[in-house]
Amino acid sequence: MKICLILSTSRKKIWINDNQLSKVEAKSAYIGNNFLKARKIAEKFSLDYLIISAKYGLMDKNTLIENYDKKIKSRKAALEMKNDFKGKLKELEQNYDKIILIGGTKYYRMVFEDIKEEKFSFLIVKSQGDLGNKLKNILDSNSLETLLNQ
Repeated sequence: MKICLILSTSRKKIWINDNQLSKVEAKSAYIGNNFLKARKIAEKFSLDYLIISAKYGLMDKNTLIENYDKKIKSRKAALEMKNDFKGKLKELEQNYDKIILIGGTKYYRMVFEDIKEEKFSFLIVKSQGDLGNKLKNILDSNSLETLLNQ
């Protein structure tokens, strides 16, 4: 089964430790605990993954990005973001058997909730703490099935 993860960003970014950095690869920019766990899952199970950002939209993990502080604050902004990557989602649907969003419920509710594609799923959580616990359980299980059954 070919799987692609979509990881939501974290508020905590590498620039908090070194504000002299200019551009870095997206996969290295976000240093929040849940993002790091999700990235580790992708790498551990050799899964492709993309990153969704309020500023950069749906991007490849190797995209060079600069420091920013932008949040999705309105339904209108979410719809604009969705329109920007609608084509990319169609491409993902054609190339993968399963696409899993790992992140906060805001992205799901505002950006992905009306996607009816059966290949797409969302790791359902109640809070950021719940997300962290689920990600830890997936890592500890050493089984991709744990992710697929969430």
